[in-house]
Amino acid sequence: MIGYIVLGSLVALSVTIGIKAYSSTHYKLEIEREEHDKYLRLFKFMGNWMVAEERGQSIISSITKLDGEICIFGDNPISAVLRSKLDKASVEYKFVTEMGNCTESEVVIVTDISQYELIQGKLNDLGVKSISVEDLFYR
Repeated sequence: MIGYIVLGSLVALSVTIGIKAYSSTHYKLEIEREEHDKYLRLFKFMGNWMVAEERGQSIISSITKLDGEICIFGDNPISAVLRSKLDKASVEYKFVTEMGNCTESEVVIVTDISQYELIQGKLNDLGVKSISVEDLFYR
C-alpha cells in the first residue's frame, strides 16, 4: 500500500514538473511568435509604404487632410521615417512617447502598429482621438 502511495506521489510530482516545464517553454514560444508577427507586420507595412511612394502615393497628403494639431505617438522605425517625411514637407506636428503628452492634440497618429488596439483604448480613456498609421496609409 505504501508503495502505491509513493508511486502515486512520484507520478503526481513528475506531471507537475512536466506541466511547469511545458508552461515555461510554451510561454517562451508565445513570446517569440508575438515578436515574429510584430516584425513581419512591420516589414510588410514598410515594404508597402516604399512601393506606394514609388508609385507617387504619399502618406503626407493623408496627414495634411486631417483637421487640427497632429501628434505622432511612438518611437520606432515607422515613426522615424514618418517624422522625416513630415519635416521635409514642412508639416507641423508634435512628437511624443508618453500618452499623457497627447492630450492637447486633436489627432494622434499611433505608429506602433502591433499595439494599436491597446494604445487606442488607453487614448480613448484620455479623451483623445487616435488613428493608426496603417489606417492612414490604406485609406
